[in-house]
Amino acid sequence: MDCALLDTTDLTLAGVLFLLVVGLLGVLGCTSESAERPPVTLQEHAEGYLFTEGRDSIMLYRPRARFPDRAHARSHYIHPLYGWDGTVLTEDFPADHPHQHGIFWAWHQVYVNGERVGDGWTQADIGWAVQAVEPIEDDRAGAALRARVHWTSPRWTGTNGQPTPFVEETMTLRAHPATETYRAIDVRIELRALAEDVRLGGSEDEKGYGGFSARVRLPEDVRFVGPDGPVEPTVTAVAPRPWVDVSATYAGEAPSGLAILAHSSGPDYPPPWILRREASMQNAKYPGATPVRLPRDEPLTLRYRLIVHQGHAGQVPLARLHAEYTAAGAEDEEPE
Repeated sequence: MDCALLDTTDLTLAGVLFLLVVGLLGVLGCTSESAERPPVTLQEHAEGYLFTEGRDSIMLYRPRARFPDRAHARSHYIHPLYGWDGTVLTEDFPADHPHQHGIFWAWHQVYVNGERVGDGWTQADIGWAVQAVEPIEDDRAGAALRARVHWTSPRWTGTNGQPTPFVEETMTLRAHPATETYRAIDVRIELRALAEDVRLGGSEDEKGYGGFSARVRLPEDVRFVGPDGPVEPTVTAVAPRPWVDVSATYAGEAPSGLAILAHSSGPDYPPPWILRREASMQNAKYPGATPVRLPRDEPLTLRYRLIVHQGHAGQVPLARLHAEYTAAGAEDEEPE
């Protein structure tokens, strides 16, 4: 509908009133049309799969190593993840910890049949071979993809001397349409052992870090908030919480943030958190320093929701969003 202003010159009062009503309806119609958001789309990109909404980039999933010849190169992670204001939230190959990559999940201890085959956290002798990436065409909540990944190591080989997969991972990544103040992104990780005895564990110290992690930029005014209020990072893990929010001023003068929500179906819910104010990642720790065995029949499933939002944590209904997420079937529904 054409939303140009109407010319009321030489019209009777009745005519003017009529046109004013028509014009008002037209303006409302134009407002409604302009308020309709473009769909979330998934496009195959030179470096991976790019999620967008109109002109806004949401994130890039990387099935291949970004710099394959560089130390600590890895495939199968998310970078960049864009913040609410359009700036890049995540870091890749940071100078202080070059083995940390955007949104990633990895473990220091990786054992197969009692033999340590590598260190997935530092990318030592562990590789992620993405077998297939499938866009989910019938998804009804934004755009989504599913990746099937084999974990390999030169220390675990077949009779032909070639690396043999010992873990099959299925990862589902979904970007929901944005609301007025936030966007939800779901990450579902399913891990199934392909060998008889596969075990994963975090760092072998009191920190025990490992699992789902976010390497995000940390401006000086960064603040951490959980369901019970502000959270102060410590050397070791802070107390378990269902979610943690990281907010700061990433661009201009307006704050924005990223909340990480753990699903209540997780094997160690609510998770303890390794949090850092500078030079490191934020980690929903699982399973800690003691390795756990991966099943061969039903996969171990880890589920997280990222909330990229405007303002600080108090300006977003994170408690409600977490409750909706953990409700039955919430991982497949669009948040209100």
